Amino acid sequence: MKEKVQRKNSNDIIVEEFSLEDGQKVGKRTIWSDSGVKIIEDTFVKGKLNGPAKQWYGSGVFSVEANFVEGEFDGPYVSFWENGEIKEKGNYREGKKVGKYIWYKENGEVWSEHQFDE
Repeated sequence: MKEKVQRKNSNDIIVEEFSLEDGQKVGKRTIWSDSGVKIIEDTFVKGKLNGPAKQWYGSGVFSVEANFVEGEFDGPYVSFWENGEIKEKGNYREGKKVGKYIWYKENGEVWSEHQFDE
């Protein structure tokens, strides 16, 4: 049976919400800053990150979009500077960077590129 869990800060504001089943996190988890801004949204299967994951800066600006399979990065990964420009972009397989991976400066210019083993 699923149990819904809410963690609150000292001001009684919800800062994390998730479900437990057999003592393990399952389903969607959301984390908010102490000021109430959503900063993480991800999914768990049997206690491990599994599926899409998103993060935001404390300001509310979108910062990361990634995917997990059994607790490891797997699939496309992109992160953003707080000004909205792409910070890094690439792919993961079983927790390791694969293929072309690009890092960008805050102004959007390419800073570095690397080709990782497939």
